[in-house]
Amino acid sequence: MAATPPLSRDPSPQPRRPATCTGPANKLRGGLLLGRYELGRLLGHGTFAKVVEGPARPTGLAAAIAMLIAPNAPISHSRANRDSHSAHATISASLILQVNIRIFRVPFSVQQGKLAQKSSARLYCNGFMYNLEIQDGLTVVNSLLKKYKVDPKLIGRLEVYAEGPARPTGGAAAIAMLIGPNAPISFESKYRASHMAHVYDFYKPDLASEYPPNFLRVQHFLITADSLQVVDGKLSQTCYLMALDSCYRQLCNKYEKIVGKQFSISDAEYVVFHSPYNKLVQKSFARLYYNDFMRNCSSIDDDAKEKLQPFSNLTGEESYQSRDLEKASQQVAKHLYDIKVQPSTLLPKQIGNMYTASLYAALASVLYSKHDSLDGQRILMFSYGSGLTSTMFSLRLNKGQHPFSLSNIASVLGVTEKLRSRHETLPEKFVDTLKLMEHRYGAKDFETSKDTSLLPPGTFYLTRVDSMYRRFYDQKPLEEMVGGKAKCCNGFANGH
Repeated sequence: MAATPPLSRDPSPQPRRPATCTGPANKLRGGLLLGRYELGRLLGHGTFAKVVEGPARPTGLAAAIAMLIAPNAPISHSRANRDSHSAHATISASLILQVNIRIFRVPFSVQQGKLAQKSSARLYCNGFMYNLEIQDGLTVVNSLLKKYKVDPKLIGRLEVYAEGPARPTGGAAAIAMLIGPNAPISFESKYRASHMAHVYDFYKPDLASEYPPNFLRVQHFLITADSLQVVDGKLSQTCYLMALDSCYRQLCNKYEKIVGKQFSISDAEYVVFHSPYNKLVQKSFARLYYNDFMRNCSSIDDDAKEKLQPFSNLTGEESYQSRDLEKASQQVAKHLYDIKVQPSTLLPKQIGNMYTASLYAALASVLYSKHDSLDGQRILMFSYGSGLTSTMFSLRLNKGQHPFSLSNIASVLGVTEKLRSRHETLPEKFVDTLKLMEHRYGAKDFETSKDTSLLPPGTFYLTRVDSMYRRFYDQKPLEEMVGGKAKCCNGFANGH
């Protein structure tokens, strides 16, 4: 919670009405915050917070209190003895176990500040020893799997924030995939478009800290939190939507030149987005619907055209700032959102922000829940990275053959079992873990906890960093094998 400068608003008397916030604002209304601010009526709400009136006692000075909307929303985080290296090693081992193949050397990159330095871990699989060489750099993977002639792709990220409103947007996740011929998921390479721009919407200028500085925009003010990661939330959201527009226009133009007919969202069975938070996903799909309206696509019905017509003369910049357009477009697009986008939101909603892995976790959600009906279907994908780089591309799916079939992919994902096997952590414990990780950031000559009771079998974890900054890892033994999966007391560790 944070007190903001007084908001400029109409000085005329306003009728008092009950707050509509379903979180802390309702529970605390009429009470005092920090022994000083009286919580009153709802003034407005945004993506992450609702703002309530909070005059200060005893002066009565006007103030507004921002309160998080979803304090109980799940957020994934890493334990103190886990890092990006161990996460990638764990999912690599799991992936190899699932298809029973031998891998000789897998270099890959990770994103975790100074920890993205050269390190190594040993991976044991099917009685053979394999070396995983973890490197910094842009090349994710360059390897050879002889049996199937496929390459593994490993992507993931661990992101944490200092105390404050940005902390709930942190997360930890990694995804492993195999790329090769005759796959059940193929790229329609002709239908691809990218957009890049140089913007300072999210960046980490001080590598001496694990946290990026966080700038919160309030009207014309910039409030700097006590952290070292720069996040301009409003600019970042606008950049995302601008990149989405640009990529979609380019892809539509390419499709129309090749196929000879207009492309719209009705030509894709599902649309999958980079998913920092679900509200942005809803806005993004509504934005594509608005694009189709502006392009006069036949898929837009008369009722939607009537509701969107008042916004047809907005400039691009005006359209990004229009709350009325945002509400109207989401309203008319909702029936298609429920069909084309909702299936992709399972993992992003359950796990929280996954950064690098979020797009493919959303794709995994579709594969897991809809694998029986995906044969011959198209999935439209939108990838985004701050700074910024973005790409929209198209996937075409077929049933495939075992072990690379959609049904087996869904089985290997085991989403339900993995979600059930999670361990709930109290916020106080989470904060303590982050304090320990902050203390160890860039440090040397320390050992981590020997307690691995909450780690699934097969998990790699950091054991120590020596006086020369060398990192050492171990693997929790596989307890028993059932159907090629490492079974543990609370689920399966394949790809966990």
